Amino acid sequence: MKSYENFKKEIKEKLLAYMPEEYKAIEFIRNARGLEAIAVGKGYDDGAIMMDIKPYFKLYMQGTDIRTVIKRLADSCEKNIIAKEAFENKFGDFDRYENVKDKIMFELRSVKSQREYLGVLANQTVGDMVKLYYVPSGETGRAFITKKLVEEWGMSVEKLDSVAVYNTAKQKPYRNYEGTLGSRIITNSDFKNGAGAIFYLEVMDKIAEDLGEPFYIIPASVDEAFVFAQGAFKNDGVKALAFAVRRANEEVIPSELRLSDKVYEYDKDTKKIIEAAGLSSRTKECER
Repeated sequence: MKSYENFKKEIKEKLLAYMPEEYKAIEFIRNARGLEAIAVGKGYDDGAIMMDIKPYFKLYMQGTDIRTVIKRLADSCEKNIIAKEAFENKFGDFDRYENVKDKIMFELRSVKSQREYLGVLANQTVGDMVKLYYVPSGETGRAFITKKLVEEWGMSVEKLDSVAVYNTAKQKPYRNYEGTLGSRIITNSDFKNGAGAIFYLEVMDKIAEDLGEPFYIIPASVDEAFVFAQGAFKNDGVKALAFAVRRANEEVIPSELRLSDKVYEYDKDTKKIIEAAGLSSRTKECER
């Protein structure tokens, strides 16, 4: 009988037979997006790469022979190994800030999905969202930056954040287009992991200038954020908006794309994104 547990067992027992001989360790873990992934390496702490296994389980459930599925997963693992080695050869000693300073980027995730990693990874929390910092490796790989590494670099997380925001905005410029119900949609040029564009320098100031009035920010998913003029919501309208956000997360947004259950606003004077007034007595904020 096909099941996820049987699928994992097959991978655990057979994947390494398709891998280069030096790769001997295999383990199931949660990746940075909160999805179950497989880690393959020379040892658990030596040269490991992580691969999302959800697409391969989907193939398995659709009727693809398990040996074909495992072979495809092994091929993807090997490609990522090659990309990782090319990354290390290109940037040399990753411990040296000078080798990677122009490549450091950030992405926005929910605190809930990343809670188990926040004690290790360098991060900044903004309400129920968190910025994570990384250096790209290959087409989809990421080497996430730890608190220990930032300390070894002799820099603050605030400095790391400013570098990452600058590089990310340069590599993935923000996009702003009209949405439904008078909203504006904020994302990036990839239309993927674009919600972080709300933290690009001057983006919120440009939106404020365009709208000519205060506005609410709804991090709809990791890919995009909505902006609504506050004038469209009278009396307790913001509470209804917050309720709609929670319902959308529960019923519409896939769990791996969920970013926030909260509504935020932008303070032009302090240049901070804060939790919308009237929704909580505990306001979280972050320097932009």
